[in-house]
Amino acid sequence: MEVYLSIFIAFSILYYFLPKDKFKYAYIFIVMALAIMAYNAVPNETDDLTRYFKQIENLRYGGWDKLQQMISDDESGWGSLPVCGYYFYFISRLPSNNYLQAITIFLAYGSMFIIICKASVRFNISKWYTYLMSFFILSTFWFYDICSGIRNGLAFCIFGLCVYYFFVEKKHKFLCIIGFILMAGLHSSVIMLDVILLLTIITGKSDSKLLTPFMFLGMAVGSSFIGYISEFSNNDYILLIAGKAERHMGEVIDITQIGASYASNIATFVILLLLLIYFIPIIKKSKYKDDLFKYMKFINFTMAFAFGSMFTSGLVFLRLVRFLMPSMVFILIIIGLQIYSDNKDKKVKKQHSKSIIVNVNKEKNNIMVINCLIFFYTVIYMVYACTLSSLIWLHFS
Repeated sequence: MEVYLSIFIAFSILYYFLPKDKFKYAYIFIVMALAIMAYNAVPNETDDLTRYFKQIENLRYGGWDKLQQMISDDESGWGSLPVCGYYFYFISRLPSNNYLQAITIFLAYGSMFIIICKASVRFNISKWYTYLMSFFILSTFWFYDICSGIRNGLAFCIFGLCVYYFFVEKKHKFLCIIGFILMAGLHSSVIMLDVILLLTIITGKSDSKLLTPFMFLGMAVGSSFIGYISEFSNNDYILLIAGKAERHMGEVIDITQIGASYASNIATFVILLLLLIYFIPIIKKSKYKDDLFKYMKFINFTMAFAFGSMFTSGLVFLRLVRFLMPSMVFILIIIGLQIYSDNKDKKVKKQHSKSIIVNVNKEKNNIMVINCLIFFYTVIYMVYACTLSSLIWLHFS
């Protein structure tokens, strides 16, 4: 915990002194520092990482033939998730198993911070708001969970980067499509994001107001539908998803019995949802509405799906809030906040009447309140992450 907090403080100091056109070096620093920290982390016996180390050792001694055998025999589910097998095989060619969590952290945090850097330039986001985005991610993204669990968090982060490039930057679309496919081969939960992605593309520029309720219902009936299909299919991937759906259906979040872990994620989801409701109309009235239309639709569908999963599969809900929303959803909020601030500044320059002055003062107060809300919640979450959350399980060799 102390190491993580020290890295964050060092990043904050470096970011403060660097000019905006040089702040990428602060992100390079923190990604490298977190990767080095992850390299030295020692997994607990119950962590998935301990099991993954054993699989990597088998691949180190058995080589390529062992990998092909494990995929052929669907060992560890690699027949359905071959990307995971190839990723672990690559790690087995390196001298230490610890490269698994180090490279995973490097790719995951690197993906999120690339989104921040690209959005900051494209939407002319101020240095303060860019830092606020970074602070929110470093507080609410569950470092130890991805460090110890590897696959799900990594798949979601890379998927999020591909979505941003596909819908916002509108670049490297072919590579993004490959990324969407590969991530579904790294962790089966990505298939639900692929479905949301396809729905976003298929519906085009149509209004999503009538479609979002179906995402809520989709989680409720999706597992039953997959289970029905699995009865008539021998496809390993469908059977894998059906098996996981059967295990996780019914993991309803009981509001009366939740602990701090569930409560913190529910709080994050509610705050993100309320801020989205406030800022999306502002974005839709801005010059960026066309650039962000499909991205906003994807986020709307995902939020509706997450809300539905809260009542049907608690694990799916937690994974979405912990690994996807800190970067993908919060970026929209910051863009909206920047637009709101810019609009206020333009009105200040055009003050000619008492009504305009009153309106500007009201907007100033709104901006201050929202900034304080985000900042203090992020501080509280950082304290929680360092004292009560999974960071307290982090220890080193």
